[in-house]
Amino acid sequence: MQEKSLVESELQMVLSEEKAFEKMLKEHPDQRALIEPFYLKTKKSTTALLGKISAFGKISALGKRAPAK
Repeated sequence: MQEKSLVESELQMVLSEEKAFEKMLKEHPDQRALIEPFYLKTKKSTTALLGKISAFGKISALGKRAPAK
């Protein structure tokens, strides 16, 4: 599935972004009010992408089942 590959690539990017925001929050606690909204939005994106990947896996598993007789 090409779409699954695109979602997996996007997930890798978003996870990297999330780690960058975590690092910024640790290094610049005085900037939390500025950084945190971006971090929280990135966390939501991560969750949404993981949900899509999970859905692809479930559909793929259905396709691998033997047909009912």
